[in-house]
Amino acid sequence: MHRPNRYRNRPIIFSLLAIGLLWLHAPHVLSVREESSDSKHFLWQVDSPTTRIYLMGSIHLLRPDVYPLAQVIEEAFAASDVLVLEADPFAAPQEELQQTIMAYATYPDGQTLQSQLSEQEYFELQSVLLEAGIPSKSVQQYQPWYVTTMVDQALSNRLGLRPEYGIDYYFRSKAKQKEVKELEAAFNQQVQHPRT
Repeated sequence: MHRPNRYRNRPIIFSLLAIGLLWLHAPHVLSVREESSDSKHFLWQVDSPTTRIYLMGSIHLLRPDVYPLAQVIEEAFAASDVLVLEADPFAAPQEELQQTIMAYATYPDGQTLQSQLSEQEYFELQSVLLEAGIPSKSVQQYQPWYVTTMVDQALSNRLGLRPEYGIDYYFRSKAKQKEVKELEAAFNQQVQHPRT
């Protein structure tokens, strides 16, 4: 993309911000791609005297059929000097990150998910786990926020939604020659509730 003269001496930033997407709405969001054109996209441009910023919603789980993205999005990314992510998916060693998440996600000895939920809450959880294909015995050591993540992943996988096709992964893998910044560490994004 050719930079207009007035933008040649200022940084251009491409920023991805998360869009909270319930898995139930994913098929509708993905179907929009089938009828999209360059005039339909979720990219915004913000200009100041010193900087141009492109803002784009980041959907973390997608299917491969949403690509290619609109040309205007690809051109904005190509013209940008900096990529700003909500959290850099490549920043932390995945094994170390997973161990840290597990430390926060599990109950201390003597506590179980069933012992921490009311009878009604646990009954309702059983139907959700059944729909997701997750045995209730396999979640007893985990706190509710992590069980929610497990259910979300199972249902997303059923729809073919994968993190490696997410918008953040897509642009991060293309940002080899760009400065990459993150708004929050991957750990802080994934571990939202401390152990109680």
